Amino acid sequence: MPKNQPVLTVDLKKKRIRLYKHVLRLLDDPEYVQFLINPEKKIFIVRKTDEKGQSARKIYWTILNDSHQCCEFYSQYFVEALQKLCFGAQNEKTYRVIGWFSEKHRFVVFNFNDSEPIEYEAEAVGT
Repeated sequence: MPKNQPVLTVDLKKKRIRLYKHVLRLLDDPEYVQFLINPEKKIFIVRKTDEKGQSARKIYWTILNDSHQCCEFYSQYFVEALQKLCFGAQNEKTYRVIGWFSEKHRFVVFNFNDSEPIEYEAEAVGT
C-alpha cells in the first residue's frame, strides 16, 4: 500500500466504518464530515461539512487524538446498505479501500470496486 494515501475500512460484522486520521487531515481537520454514495459506480465520498444536519457525522477530536489512529462510525443501517450494494448479503468480512484526494473539490474518493478483504492470520487473533 503506497504511503500517505487515504484509507477507509468497512467492518461488515461490527457494522463499522473507520476513517484514518490522514483522511481527516486532508480535509483540514473538520468538525463534521458527510458521506456521499454513488450506487451505480460504487463510489464513496467523504467531504468536510459545517452543517450539523442529519447526514453530518461529528468528529470527536479529543477521542481521536487520544487513540492516535482512526475515527470510527457505527451504523447498522448504513453499513448494511453498503453491504448489499458492494459486498454481498452473507458477507461478514472487513474491507480496506485505498482512496484519493481531489484537491480541486476538497473531498476524498473511495472506489468500492477496488476494495480488498483484510485477512487476519489465525495467530494474530488468537484462534
